[in-house]
Amino acid sequence: MRIPNVKVCPHHCTPWQFFADVYFERHNVYLLKASRGFGGKSFLISLAGTIQALTRGANISILGGSGEQAQRVLEHMTRHWDYYYARKYLANRKVGEVAREMRFANGAEIKTLMASTTSVRGPHPQKLYLDEADEIDKTGARKRRYPLLDAAMGQPMSSGGVKKGTIIASTHHYAGGTMDELIRRAAQNGWGYYEFCYRENLTHAFVRWEQKRGAWRLVLDGDQPIDGGWLSKDEAESKRSEVTTAMWNAEYENQEPNPESRAVAASAIAEVFRAQLGEYEEGIGKELVFEDPTEGARYATGIDWGKDLHETWIVTLRCDVRPFRLAAVLRLTRQPYHLMAVRANERIRAYGGVGYHDKTGVGNAVDEMLDSRYEPFIFTRSTKSDLLNDYIVGLERHDLIAPYAAVMTTEHRLASWDDVYGANAEGHLPDSMAAMALAYKGAVEYGQMVRLQ
Repeated sequence: MRIPNVKVCPHHCTPWQFFADVYFERHNVYLLKASRGFGGKSFLISLAGTIQALTRGANISILGGSGEQAQRVLEHMTRHWDYYYARKYLANRKVGEVAREMRFANGAEIKTLMASTTSVRGPHPQKLYLDEADEIDKTGARKRRYPLLDAAMGQPMSSGGVKKGTIIASTHHYAGGTMDELIRRAAQNGWGYYEFCYRENLTHAFVRWEQKRGAWRLVLDGDQPIDGGWLSKDEAESKRSEVTTAMWNAEYENQEPNPESRAVAASAIAEVFRAQLGEYEEGIGKELVFEDPTEGARYATGIDWGKDLHETWIVTLRCDVRPFRLAAVLRLTRQPYHLMAVRANERIRAYGGVGYHDKTGVGNAVDEMLDSRYEPFIFTRSTKSDLLNDYIVGLERHDLIAPYAAVMTTEHRLASWDDVYGANAEGHLPDSMAAMALAYKGAVEYGQMVRLQ
């Protein structure tokens, strides 16, 4: 296996430098900050673990931001043995079923841990690997409480001639989160700190940084191959077009997350919500109709429910045109369930098409009263992230247009990263934004379905 060893960005290291320092045990604790997906974090620590177990007889525990994340690291390790010439008798691995550990002929063991304080307090291996650490103790980070992290850090102990060591790897997702605390501890305690982004993994060096008169600048550097590079320029550019600007800057460019940063670029808000199409105020209970139902047109409706603390928004987009157009909006509050269901059914019966509604919480009580054309959508951490990412990418591509609706425009403009991606319990996804995202999901899927037909 080949590991890239070309430094592209200033203040970054190379993946090989990190790997070599881990193997030669130059620190007790290593903290790695790298790009999401394109950093190769899980691959690097899985390879380091395999080599340390084979050549040093090290026992290793793996803890992820979730049990599934730890399992992915172990799966990377098992794939190393698929190489034709691998000496398979050196490792006992399970194939075709969920495995929680690997055993080696020299007595070394690698085990995955569940993300709980009970699970991490038991074993005392020589090595501890933490992957996606910013997800660990995420809910308590605002109060600077890290019970799982602190319990896990007490695991490693030197024994059998093997030096103790802890590897912590993560993308820096959240401002004020666990990764911020780890960076502070690294500086305070003299840990090994490493950082690189997707550029250090490219197959070719298309750019380089140079310092001139005390300032760094990015310079085009032709098409120089990087030995060990595995990421193509096309793949990186494709991903950049698929995620939001804020997500790209924080999770791929390694920029610092900002708790006050807006989830949607201001320029995108100005392009989507256009005053020249009219300026409106969404009054409670007043339906705004920007386009009457048109024969032959296709529509998609999204609903976010609220009763006491939050509001109900019913939003309809016309989706047989590009960009999609906002056709109608209704804002409700403190309404009985059955009356809100009546207004929702009136909308989809008037405009037809498809619909999505938030079945989480209040939506569960309304679900049985709705027209069968409404599909339920359950907000979980992963489904919410995917839904909002697709929607914000659509906004930044100017994939829909709407009149300047004062409340909706303001909620979109002020929505923070925490509000949208749920970095902590204090954030709340704006109600109008949730409804628009659900309508946009329906509009995109309806358009794809019609093209297939």
